Amino acid sequence: MPSSLHLHIGHGKTGSSYLQSALALSLPALEAAGICYPIDEATARSAGEGNISGGNIHGRAGALAQLAASGRVPNDRACLLSAESLFYYIMKSPEGFLEDLAALRGPDPDRVPLHVLLYLRDPVDHAVSHYQQSVKRGNYTGTLADSLGLYRLPAQTLRVLEVLRGAGAEVTILNYSRHRARLLPTLENWLGLAPGTLEIPPVAQVNRSPTRAELELQRLVNASEARQSWRVVSDPLCNQLPEIRSEQPALSSGALAAFLDQMAAVIGSDAYAAAVPEAERPRVGTLADYAGRFPDPDAQDEAVYSFTAAQLQVLAGAIGAEMKRSDHLRDRLEKARRQIHRQKKTAG
Repeated sequence: MPSSLHLHIGHGKTGSSYLQSALALSLPALEAAGICYPIDEATARSAGEGNISGGNIHGRAGALAQLAASGRVPNDRACLLSAESLFYYIMKSPEGFLEDLAALRGPDPDRVPLHVLLYLRDPVDHAVSHYQQSVKRGNYTGTLADSLGLYRLPAQTLRVLEVLRGAGAEVTILNYSRHRARLLPTLENWLGLAPGTLEIPPVAQVNRSPTRAELELQRLVNASEARQSWRVVSDPLCNQLPEIRSEQPALSSGALAAFLDQMAAVIGSDAYAAAVPEAERPRVGTLADYAGRFPDPDAQDEAVYSFTAAQLQVLAGAIGAEMKRSDHLRDRLEKARRQIHRQKKTAG
């Protein structure tokens, strides 16, 4: 069993891929500091290059127990796990998570202190980024207004915190919106590392949000029900052109006002105040704070979407690679079909 367990659980769209890139690049430094960050070589290489990362574990049933049984966690070292999916695992299946956690902490959990790092984000910024990610990699086809009506993260955060604190976790909560400019130092401080211990990733913004044109293209492709279409559209664009600035989707003032009222009710509640320190509590803001930020959705029917030459080159390369892959699979299927036909003919 590890000497202590550190879980960085996101949540989503709070710089997790950037932090995971730094961790993947800093394995020797972590090892020297007595921290085990179990990760396979291919995943570490991809994360270190600044690609979109899921961290070093999957937040799903049995994952922590499998790690405990794998022998990859030394008994005399702290174990660090980083994955946004852990947040959603805790939220959706608290009993399963606690059972998994017990397998990793062993029969005497008091001997394995549990430290959890949770980043929050101001709700408008987060909801917009979450919507873009849902379109980008979640096959979502709705509008931003549709997505805001489904946004429940503050209430979900309260449930996750209740589970973690019930398990005896020491939870550190930081507001990404306030610490974004010094994100890496906040992680080093949580881990007790000297400043500068973690290597700075080669890409300043990992897993960027899309432009309006990129977002609309992905949304329309999603509507075709093509599986994993993000491999051809969003991933190549965001991984190969990380320096492009994202853009705000369209949203009406009425939809925004309703969302702000909803967020103010939850974040302003006594339960939220008791669970989240005031210094890190998300800021909701007023309608006037967001004046001019979002394009008018009524004008979107006549909107003109544009791509740079670099974006078109990336898209063309990704589409061509996917077509070659499909051709290769088709050739293999045809070869197998012919072989089966010959075998049947010989047997007959």
